[in-house]
Amino acid sequence: MRSLRLIAVLLLSQLLLACDQTTAVEHLARAENYVQEADYRAAVIELKNALQKDPDLMEARAALGKAHLALGDFASGVKELERALALGSQEEAVRLGLISAKLGLGEYQAVLVELEGEADLSPALKVLLADAHLQAGQFELAGGLYAETADLAGAQLGLGTIAWVQGDVEQASQHLERSVELDPSLREAWIRKAEFDLTQRNFDSAEAAFQALSGLPGGELTGRLGLARTSLLLGDLVVASEHIARFLAQAPGFTGGHYIDALIRHQQGDIDGAESALREVQKTQPDHEPSLLLMGAVKLQQGQFGQAEDNLRRYLARNRSSEAAAKLLAAVLHRQGDLAEVAALLSPYSSGTTDPQLLAMLG
Repeated sequence: MRSLRLIAVLLLSQLLLACDQTTAVEHLARAENYVQEADYRAAVIELKNALQKDPDLMEARAALGKAHLALGDFASGVKELERALALGSQEEAVRLGLISAKLGLGEYQAVLVELEGEADLSPALKVLLADAHLQAGQFELAGGLYAETADLAGAQLGLGTIAWVQGDVEQASQHLERSVELDPSLREAWIRKAEFDLTQRNFDSAEAAFQALSGLPGGELTGRLGLARTSLLLGDLVVASEHIARFLAQAPGFTGGHYIDALIRHQQGDIDGAESALREVQKTQPDHEPSLLLMGAVKLQQGQFGQAEDNLRRYLARNRSSEAAAKLLAAVLHRQGDLAEVAALLSPYSSGTTDPQLLAMLG
């Protein structure tokens, strides 16, 4: 019976293929319409259909690579854009997209090798070369190139990043704001602006930036996770829970989402729920440091002192200066009646701390 069903499915699929008279060029035209509507996921489907019928259709390869980049899939973008170049594409956007994708994958050395010896770079290529220098930590070289192309959003983003790293908060804010003004579709600019605003505790501005990001192709998940983090920092646990639930429904395997979920549940007093979320993190990242610390707190609250101690010692082995972790571990040891070990643990912190709670525990 199963073999008969399989034959029937195969025959039906062949029949459907036979009925599809759409040409590769027609699929490409449909994809171009979807791109105009910024529906890149639908465009990817049409472009793959086009390439099934004509694997050497250069325009479809190029368009598929650019669609992958729009969705933040740099690895797939590199593969398709390299194929487009191999098929003879002379389109500047293909080369720009390929270099941008390589930088998205952290391959700045390859970009430096390709562009540094090239004369008469276009402004867009200068920005990408500056981005490669920035990734290499060569701020002076990057800053010079950004200054030459300061009317481009990418250059303002780079200048803002340099100012931020160097501690010039006012300049960083101005450049990042200018970047999103020049190009509201630049996903990385919204990401960096939102993260900058979070560090400055400008929560309303961060929330607006994450909201803008979530409306961009390829920015939905990062934006949604950012909105959850911002709501958590604002103490709005109901809204944070809604955002993280929507995020995990789309990306159930992303460990960062489960960690944020654990933080939210812990603050809501759902200790068992927090543990469950942390287990999801530790399935794939058993040494995820923030999760080790939070799991230590969870196990302490559950009265499972041995597991609490294990998690906290693993965390402290990597973060010896963490007074918060030391206090938690001291609380665990105290509950186990090991006062000598509490004293031995906290004594190294006594000379440099101003934390009255730590000193009281040591006393």
